[in-house]
Amino acid sequence: VSLAVLRDDDDDLVGTVIAAHDVTDLRGHQRRLSVLDRVLRHNLRNRMNIVTGYAGELATHPDPDVARLGAAIEESAIELLELSESAREFESVISGTAEQTTTMDLADPVATAVEYVREEHPSADVVADLPDAALARAHETLELAMEELLENAVTHSDREDPTVEVSVTTGPEWVRVSVADDGPGIDDIDRRALMSGTESPLEHTQGLGLWLVRWTVESVGGDIDIDDNDPRGTVVVLELPAAPG
Repeated sequence: VSLAVLRDDDDDLVGTVIAAHDVTDLRGHQRRLSVLDRVLRHNLRNRMNIVTGYAGELATHPDPDVARLGAAIEESAIELLELSESAREFESVISGTAEQTTTMDLADPVATAVEYVREEHPSADVVADLPDAALARAHETLELAMEELLENAVTHSDREDPTVEVSVTTGPEWVRVSVADDGPGIDDIDRRALMSGTESPLEHTQGLGLWLVRWTVESVGGDIDIDDNDPRGTVVVLELPAAPG
């Protein structure tokens, strides 16, 4: 329901207009889609767990050809499971409400994400330069988005001991989070998709991690920028609205 006030040329109140929109069908459709989505993901997870179990057995087969096929099946099944989980997390961002955004000290979730990636990838050198405080408006999934961003920088590196530099800088209007790596860089398809916010049927990104990052930032009116690092690698900068201290 929306309300509009009508005034004449002398700015005197002459009436009001009330508009009502029946969203019953839309709400019902959304609920059905939500149920279908949960059922599909539940069944996908259960079936793929079975596939990975059998594939793991095949991967230990004495015949090297069979073992190789089993390992390939297991790897693909694990990727599908990870994609399903990323889709669930991604959905929580794009369907988020205002209640899921809050004022937070970005130094905290960034530091937590850095520690997580350091533990998961001990061979990586993850360097963090964080201020004592960096208040900004952010979505509750920011920590998860930072984990995705850092994981992407480490796992897609072509180095045995990749280096990732993370910094947070504050300003009067924006708080900027920079992630710079020394890897091969983001391919052109993913770069175009991330910068435009859309993807064509022929240009699908390989995963949802970076899309999760983009939607997390845009959900609070922020921005994301991707540039080449010098001498190699990628620099991703997240801009979030600064909040008063």
